[in-house]
Amino acid sequence: MGNTNYPNYGYLFYYDYYNSENNSVSKNNKAHDAILNAKVSKKEFEGLQLKTIYPGLVLGTGYTHNLKGADGFKIGFYFDHTSGLPVIPGASIKGALRNAFPGRQSKIYKNPKNKLVQKRRAKKIEEAKYNYMASILPSEKIKNLNQTEIENLIDEIELEIFEGKVKEEGKEKKLPTAKRDTFFNAEIIKGNKNGEIFGDDYITHHKDPLKNPTPLMFLKILPNVTWGFNFKLHDGKISAKEKEILFEKIILYFGLGAKTNLGYGQFE
Repeated sequence: MGNTNYPNYGYLFYYDYYNSENNSVSKNNKAHDAILNAKVSKKEFEGLQLKTIYPGLVLGTGYTHNLKGADGFKIGFYFDHTSGLPVIPGASIKGALRNAFPGRQSKIYKNPKNKLVQKRRAKKIEEAKYNYMASILPSEKIKNLNQTEIENLIDEIELEIFEGKVKEEGKEKKLPTAKRDTFFNAEIIKGNKNGEIFGDDYITHHKDPLKNPTPLMFLKILPNVTWGFNFKLHDGKISAKEKEILFEKIILYFGLGAKTNLGYGQFE
């Protein structure tokens, strides 16, 4: 864990970061330095490994840190409750992967309550997602299929992976629990070249267009930190190995975590 008295960085970030001596909410410099000096030794891991690239990875910005009146972290971060280390929750990975499939957009498009503009936009996004998924599916699976058959295959793959269902004789049937695909938390396998994992960054928030911005410090995972992604996958419409390759391509293309539109959460 590195040379620190704070092995649980989640506890450190949300509790010891406050100055407990005078019961204030001012920044605890010792805790601040301990977080930024955190190091992780390389772990043995078999599975998909991806490395963060500049500017890094941001997790858990929806959590409130509530540190006020001090030059410290104002935005929250996500840590595993037990280990205190940052993880990417399996549910978040599953949601991000599914977002690349057209199924969710199809529901918006087919909902009669949506306005025409919404339906048109949803239809365009749906078509783009079908085209993207077709471009990354194993070529031998689709080489003899027409467009409709390819779209049906994509729908069935999405149904199988994310809902644990298969289509039989036109009806949806639930798979046994033991045969459904499982998404585990992603964990840090290796720090950067110095073993470090955390860094700080800023959002320059403008309360008023005519006034100076208010910089807000937040915690991030540094570039060149290796993450291990672990799934329990089963052969189906495509094989378990093909599913993992599919997931890797989606993560590399779309990224994970918060602020991906600003370049965060990208991997190599």
